[in-house]
Amino acid sequence: MVRNSASRLARAAMLLALTGAQGCSFIFVRGAPEGAAQYPPTVPVECTESRWAPIVDTVLASVTGLITIGAAVAPESAFDDGASRSVLVAGYGLNTLLHGSSAWYGYSETAECRQVKATRPPPPPAVAPPPGAAPVPVPMQPAPGPPPPPPPGPAPSVPPNLFGPPS
Repeated sequence: MVRNSASRLARAAMLLALTGAQGCSFIFVRGAPEGAAQYPPTVPVECTESRWAPIVDTVLASVTGLITIGAAVAPESAFDDGASRSVLVAGYGLNTLLHGSSAWYGYSETAECRQVKATRPPPPPAVAPPPGAAPVPVPMQPAPGPPPPPPPGPAPSVPPNLFGPPS
């Protein structure tokens, strides 16, 4: 019973490993463009400096590598219900190589990106006054006043005097 559940667990782990996230660095890391070190300082270099993806790849390569070693040295009796040692070792070994190469790619690209960004001169200031010149004051706009009064309407009509002339 223990061997049966261990074998199921091994197959489930292999399926998860083979269909899971393959090569985070291949997917998420973007290297510096060709000739980025010669870009003018005003042109930004967009590349990945963060090493989170190669770190995830390193962890996954380590785990799958340990599983590969475990499957390779396990006794044949551990694979009695159809799971083949060679299939497990090949599958996990391939997965280890994939994650390892993705980690290597991620570390090398992020290192190159960091180096390119560190060696570039800082961008010039947006607006620099000539040496010795005082800053030019910007005229203030007057604050808006109250709105103008509405135009006069028609004069009110005077009712006729019904009681005679005014006294």
